[in-house]
Amino acid sequence: LIENQQRELRKREKEQGSEWQRRFFNRVPNSPRFDAMIHQVPGGSLEADKTNGVWEFDPAKAKAANPAYDI
Repeated sequence: LIENQQRELRKREKEQGSEWQRRFFNRVPNSPRFDAMIHQVPGGSLEADKTNGVWEFDPAKAKAANPAYDI
């Protein structure tokens, strides 16, 4: 059920030309940190179709984020 709802959301976003805003990460065209680490992984490469690009943690977003729920 949840998976189908997520697919429907992604479909609507694509139709509207919008994209879900990630809470803690930014998509970047390239990353020196990623380039340095990927060479340490046997057969390491970026499969953009599986990862949807390179993502970097954004400390400013994390600091500004509100908790999704209280425990």
